[in-house]
Amino acid sequence: MCHWSRNRPEPGLAKLACLALAALVLSVFALGQAVQAEGLFYYKDENGVMHVTDTPDSKKYKPFCVFGDKRYSRKELEWLVRKYGARYGVDPNLGVAVLKAESDFQRGAESSSGAQGLMQIMPVTQKDLGVKDPFDPEDNIAAGVRYLGWLLEKYDRVRLAVAAYNAGPGIVDQYGGIPPYQETKEYVERVISFYSRFQNQE
Repeated sequence: MCHWSRNRPEPGLAKLACLALAALVLSVFALGQAVQAEGLFYYKDENGVMHVTDTPDSKKYKPFCVFGDKRYSRKELEWLVRKYGARYGVDPNLGVAVLKAESDFQRGAESSSGAQGLMQIMPVTQKDLGVKDPFDPEDNIAAGVRYLGWLLEKYDRVRLAVAAYNAGPGIVDQYGGIPPYQETKEYVERVISFYSRFQNQE
């Protein structure tokens, strides 16, 4: 664990290493260069103090992404799911299960049907959810988790919500349950399997 704030030095070799890392990140930030700080999160408080950690405990933290195109780690993507899961009433384990089933954590994923990004959102749904960049991890995850939350509220059953995420709510309503499509049935089982696995890892 590594927590750091700019105006609060802490003793010990581990803390000194943490300070050195944070100072390096901030110095590169000041130079306007790209930073690949995998697994680091930050926020600036009301006093202008920069807080950096590898174990965020508040929704104030954001993945460390300074200038340039950053490659998000799985840890950072899961943090985004937790962040928006708390906002939209979605169990983070379920959100991550859907993300894995949809794109296997590949931000540039595209399907033959036109779904895009980490949560594989269709263009028409992107428009409804106000997605500006489907390949931006935070924009995509925020929209996907919000949509999943809406489906969970609508159906009040995880399997039906997951089926609707795959086939569309209109199809689920038409059949009054999980539609008899092999793809959708396999998708639901895959997501539920991931969901159970992630719950057991806690």
